[in-house]
Amino acid sequence: MLSVIPEDWRPIRRDSDGELVGYLVQAGERDALVVPTGLIGTPLGPPQTVEAARSVLVGEGLAVLTRLWWCRTRTRRTPSGRQVRHTDHP
Repeated sequence: MLSVIPEDWRPIRRDSDGELVGYLVQAGERDALVVPTGLIGTPLGPPQTVEAARSVLVGEGLAVLTRLWWCRTRTRRTPSGRQVRHTDHP
């Protein structure tokens, strides 16, 4: 099965119930810092220590999903000026 989450993203779960709250993404190849990243792949803070980033995810990882989010899609215009959106859904 194809995963949209890169294999090197480290999943973080709440200790209380095991709920997935986000991911830790390595800031650089040789950097000890990580970026707290939400479930939809949005950075939730700057590069920081693992402990600090985990704290951000546990505290805010799910709450950020209640915000209004925008998504850019691939669009093109037909000769008549109509927009055509391409999706991967049937």
